[in-house]
Amino acid sequence: MSIKFKCRNCHYEMEVSDKMAGHHGKCPECGSLVTVPKQSQCELVFVEDGFFQSDHLNELFSDFLEKYGNRILKSKIDNLDDGDLLNLEIYTTDGRSQVVSLGYAKQTDIIFTQSIIGVPVGPDSGIAALEIMIRVGDLPIYPTYGLSIKPNGDGDYLYQLRRANRCKHVDEQTFYDLTIRLAEFADKIEQQVFNSDRH
Repeated sequence: MSIKFKCRNCHYEMEVSDKMAGHHGKCPECGSLVTVPKQSQCELVFVEDGFFQSDHLNELFSDFLEKYGNRILKSKIDNLDDGDLLNLEIYTTDGRSQVVSLGYAKQTDIIFTQSIIGVPVGPDSGIAALEIMIRVGDLPIYPTYGLSIKPNGDGDYLYQLRRANRCKHVDEQTFYDLTIRLAEFADKIEQQVFNSDRH
């Protein structure tokens, strides 16, 4: 028997063996993360297992999708020569979401993640960055998370909440911290500091 369904991002039509039910991967058309449904459904999506260039990450991500797949609103993965880049739009709270970019650098075996928060700010952003860390309060700065300030090309700056780990040290909790927890902290900063209502 086979399972027929469409990618909910690009609506690409797929048909796979029912033995693939529950497997995760990426849409062959747009690269969105998908899961093969247990039966034919137009709203759900498919991709093959093992799309990270790290077996360890593939195992962690498969477990992550089983537990938190319902929190992922949109996703896209790019396989690069020197690693992978996964962009996840993660549901945070009250209809809000936060985009988290999760990268894997193959050569150094480093997994890193970042989320852009707030709106462009002026050159006094160093003081504002310190205020963010104080106002959020429960956000560990080092070695768990860091805040960087990046010029956006228009003379303004953007805040990025970041974290990096050696892949071999990443366990289930760390993978959660790199994705869901980072999204929740970034969204909390947006709400409390920037009063941002962007979703």
